[in-house]
Amino acid sequence: MAVTVIPHGPDLLYVVTSIVIGSVLVNNILSRIAPSKSSLSSKAVTALAAPLDYIHSMFLRAVAIRNPLAAPKVPASALMSRGYLESLPYRSGPRPVVTGIARHRQISQVPSEEKEIRHRLQEVMFKSATRFPQQTYLGRSTFEKQKPALFARHRVYNDTKYYGEIVHAHPTDSSMHMTLHPADVKTVLEMGWGERHPLARDWLGGWWSKSTPVPGCYVMVYAPRDESELKVIEDIIAAAAWWVGGTDARVSEQSWS
Repeated sequence: MAVTVIPHGPDLLYVVTSIVIGSVLVNNILSRIAPSKSSLSSKAVTALAAPLDYIHSMFLRAVAIRNPLAAPKVPASALMSRGYLESLPYRSGPRPVVTGIARHRQISQVPSEEKEIRHRLQEVMFKSATRFPQQTYLGRSTFEKQKPALFARHRVYNDTKYYGEIVHAHPTDSSMHMTLHPADVKTVLEMGWGERHPLARDWLGGWWSKSTPVPGCYVMVYAPRDESELKVIEDIIAAAAWWVGGTDARVSEQSWS
């Protein structure tokens, strides 16, 4: 008669570890497979991937902030400065419709592709890299892959893990994500120019502030509708560059060590 051996001690730990690592690897492989409706194996992949997508979606909803228009708590380290945006005009009209969590996008009041405003928006973002080449540079977003982004060479704000990313643009809707001083976040929200990212948690301290990829002062700035709004967004981008990298566009000459 066959005898079933139940692992214990180090052997049991090895089995459990193998199962966990194997599950992670399988999930990683499944996420990279493009399902095809024509093959049996692809149907199996789709059947397995659907519950994982559902669990992921439910998790994001559980940790998402309840009110993206509420300003984050101001940490003690930020109380020493007033923020960059001392005055900001009110954005006229209703706010645009915004949807999504991991893929956070504006779906109304989006400039058409024919409008020059889309191209001008990227020019505004890239202007800082041209004006301050020793302090900023252009690259691909580390928050959202393949999106054009502006980075700080010298990080002042260092609570995000994303290597000094100041702002990245979404070419599909012309909105932007950026990191601002908490006081500037409050100003942007109150004056109607944007809202917080759903995963931008409050300043809780401890494990969350050190492990989350999205800081509490991470916001979406809505797409500009005309040239006057483009100028306001240019000021908001300058505020992000000042907070993340210490680059002050209001000063003509800066000294850097």
